[in-house]
Amino acid sequence: MRAPSDRDRDIAADWPIYSTKIRKVARAYKQKETLLVLKGRAVVTCVGIPETELKFDDLATIPRGAECDWDVKEPMMMHYMFH
Repeated sequence: MRAPSDRDRDIAADWPIYSTKIRKVARAYKQKETLLVLKGRAVVTCVGIPETELKFDDLATIPRGAECDWDVKEPMMMHYMFH
């Protein structure tokens, strides 16, 4: 996870947007996913990866094959792209 550059934001602006309400959900990633958080907050726990809090303006990549539990604390909206 890192702070996005202006170029990252420009690129992500063309990606689809995903929104979710406060909830807990498990996801298995068949492809690598890069996301840019537009609003909200979640704690993401993936097997073998340190727990991470994602919030506004975070840019994160989740590796292919990861199994993650999302604990969405505030309704979220984010750009995403599968690679």
